Amino acid sequence: MPGLVPATEDQTWTIAGRSTVLDPALLPAFMLATLVLLLIPGPNVALIVANSVAYGARYGLLTVAGTSAAMVVQLGLTGLGMAGLLGVAGSLFGWVRWLGVISCSSPGCGSGVPRLRTSPAFGRSRGQRR
Repeated sequence: MPGLVPATEDQTWTIAGRSTVLDPALLPAFMLATLVLLLIPGPNVALIVANSVAYGARYGLLTVAGTSAAMVVQLGLTGLGMAGLLGVAGSLFGWVRWLGVISCSSPGCGSGVPRLRTSPAFGRSRGQRR
């Protein structure tokens, strides 16, 4: 990290010109907060669970593959120093999302969610029977 340099061989660090020492009394609270944050599911987990419940295990696994592939691309770009580009791309995708909301707000668009012709869980048309 820029501005973070060890001052001596003990656990003292210099941050912005001030020496700091990790207080051992704060370590259990830090570890507890870290554990709580690790246990809270993120948006990817919510998406995977929602797709699995709505469309079945196959679509849940496809969602896992899609989110994992996206994370690999994001990690690769970040590793190449493209974090700034990812930030700009995020705001551009926000504009694309809002353009979609605006374009589907007309009465003919329905709820804005495309309807599937087949049932994704079973792969057959709505009108077909077994």
